[in-house]
Amino acid sequence: MNNFFQVLLSILFLTTTASAQGTQISLHGTIDSSIINFFNSRELLVKVHDPIKKLLNNEEIITVPIQEKGKFQLQISSTTPFTYLSFWAKDNKSGSGARLPIQFQARNANFLEEQYFFQQGDSIKMFISKNGNMGFSGKGSEKLKYQNYVFNLPGFLSLIQRRSTELINLRDYALVNELEDQVLELECNLRRKLLESYQQQFSPDVYQLLQLDANSSAAYLRLRSNALVPNGSNDVFIQQYYKNHVPERHLSATGPKLLSSSPYYLEYLLLRELQLEMYTESKNNSGNIYPRLLITMNNKYSGELKDQLLLLLVTKSPEESIKPIIDKIINLIGDQTIKNALGRWKDKQSASAFPFELQDVNGKRYHLKDFEGKVLVMDFWFTGCAACMQLNAAMEKIMQHYKNNKQVVFVTVSSDNNKESWEKSLFTGRYTSEGTINLYTNGLGMAHPLLKYYNFQGAPRQLIINKKGKLVSSAPPRADIETKVDNKNSMVQPASLNANSRALIKLIDQLL
Repeated sequence: MNNFFQVLLSILFLTTTASAQGTQISLHGTIDSSIINFFNSRELLVKVHDPIKKLLNNEEIITVPIQEKGKFQLQISSTTPFTYLSFWAKDNKSGSGARLPIQFQARNANFLEEQYFFQQGDSIKMFISKNGNMGFSGKGSEKLKYQNYVFNLPGFLSLIQRRSTELINLRDYALVNELEDQVLELECNLRRKLLESYQQQFSPDVYQLLQLDANSSAAYLRLRSNALVPNGSNDVFIQQYYKNHVPERHLSATGPKLLSSSPYYLEYLLLRELQLEMYTESKNNSGNIYPRLLITMNNKYSGELKDQLLLLLVTKSPEESIKPIIDKIINLIGDQTIKNALGRWKDKQSASAFPFELQDVNGKRYHLKDFEGKVLVMDFWFTGCAACMQLNAAMEKIMQHYKNNKQVVFVTVSSDNNKESWEKSLFTGRYTSEGTINLYTNGLGMAHPLLKYYNFQGAPRQLIINKKGKLVSSAPPRADIETKVDNKNSMVQPASLNANSRALIKLIDQLL
């Protein structure tokens, strides 16, 4: 009898162990010393893609120590068939502590986050070489090799972008569409041919998801770089531009479950719908695009795909555009988990801003309560951040607009870890402007409670806080970013204030 129970316990133990291993993703490998030196960091950061956690600024980021000879290892428990991971490092060399992609040196200009999808049971050996390029071996590695090949493919669309712009200026829209369609078709076919060389090694779902991700990322970059602007004579071509988009011809066999699983496909769909609504708004001068966009998305999509698209819409859009329609969005959502998350997001928008305490260069302490009765515009930066310098230059026009209005206060917050570096940067005038209150995180950098509360992992970032100390926006319109659609001009021309600057002023004015 005792032998029977021992055998039974052994079977239960082995079954439990096998089940646990089946839900694990095992990673181990080495990272080149040049990467460690570039970031001055001995930690690898692994971010687990989770749309709900991203919405709530609570993303799961696993800190992995880098041992001697660059070795690292970790295990991740996975509750879903596919788990997307991205790889990062803290930029300790500049003193900012900002989180940067591990492939930053090789491909720092990509608009899309490089995410690799893993499966339960994968046991992967990774090699992160010079410049952040990756190699893979072990169980489940073939799909990762393919994804890495796609990330390293040259962007053919970028090579012809100048010619596309020339043709647009000549108003030869038909030729623009034909040229870009053929180049995108070439990119998709190249990805397909490369994938076909692996076809016998992947299950149908893995094969389709790899194709979906690859083609959607190429399509996204086409939309992201397009320069079409409505002028009354090109409406047909703009409609055709979106209606006949190449990826749809390559995705007809993809099931709806996989469509909603791919972050790349969701990003592509949202950008396509947003741009089309922007062009319609520019043509009709009809105002806020978001209520109409919500109707369009509800009519065109259904089920889990619609839920995930609406979740992404809330995550990526300015809060001031979503707040008026958040109740309608919640009512359209079918998934209860997403519905609950959006409810928590809504509650947070009406909450008080984080009660910060920061010091200026003389040691004077400033608190949130010191700015009661004023609209507070906070700008976060760090030394060496080129985009921060660009935003500061654009914000000078905004500050000039309010120079005689004592109800608007502009504050800059540096996340430099080194105080001397911060003081030197203040002296240059590249990151701050005359009239701003310049504060410091006292050496805590990105680990300061204020930045951690809003999950700021880099810069530039901005906050708008109203007179009652309530957060209005943690992602207001960026004054340094030119909007491609401008209903005042048939082609976008330089102006004293671009569309985003005007939108920012309008937002501030509403709070006065």
